[in-house]
Amino acid sequence: MKKPALISTFSALLVIILSACNPKADSPAKQSKTDIPEPLEESGGDVLSFKRYASDNMVNAIYLDLVKKTSDLQSLEAQLGKFNEGKPDSLVAFNNYAAKVESYYSSANQNLERIEDPILKERLKTLLAAEKGKYALKANEFEILIKDIDSQNFAIKDYYETLKIVATLPVIVKYQNNNIPDVKRVKAVDEQAKSLKSKTIKLGKKYGGAGVIGN
Repeated sequence: MKKPALISTFSALLVIILSACNPKADSPAKQSKTDIPEPLEESGGDVLSFKRYASDNMVNAIYLDLVKKTSDLQSLEAQLGKFNEGKPDSLVAFNNYAAKVESYYSSANQNLERIEDPILKERLKTLLAAEKGKYALKANEFEILIKDIDSQNFAIKDYYETLKIVATLPVIVKYQNNNIPDVKRVKAVDEQAKSLKSKTIKLGKKYGGAGVIGN
C-alpha cells in the first residue's frame, strides 16, 4: 500500500477528464458521421435493441464503446481495476495486526479486573496504558493513510462519473446533430392522419351521426 501509486492513478484520472473536456481533432467527437457508436447504431426499427442499452444506462454504454477504441481510457480502466483489486489486499496485513493488538489489550483489561491488590492493579494498568500508547503512535500513520485513501476514493468516484459524462457528451451531441431523421416522412404521416380524420368525420355524418359529431 503505497500512497504514490494512489496519487498516480488519481492524477491520471484528472488528466483524462481535462482532455475529455477539451477534445482534440482526433477525439471521438470529431469522428466521421458513419462512425456511430454501437449503442447508437440503427437497429432496423427494433425498439427493443435501444431499450437494451438504455436500461443498462446509455452513458455507460457509450463510454464502454469509447473505451474499446481509446488507448488512454483502456489504460485508465486497467489502472482502476488493478487498484480496486489490490487495495483490500494491501490493507489486510495492517488490519490483522491491529485486530490482534486490540484483542490483546481488551483481554488484558479483562484479566486486570480479576486482580484484587489495588496497588498492583494500578501499576499494571499504567504499564498497559503506556504500551498501548506506543502502539497507537505506530498505528496512527496507517490510520491517517487509510482515511486519506477513503477520501481519495470518493473523489475518484466523482471524477470517474464526470469523465464518463464529459467523454460521451460530444458523442451524443454529434449524433443528435447529424442523425436526426428526415421530417418529411413524419409530416406525410401527419397529413394522412388529418385526411383520415376528415374522411372519418364526413362518413360518420353521412351515416346518421351528424347530430352527434357536430362540426
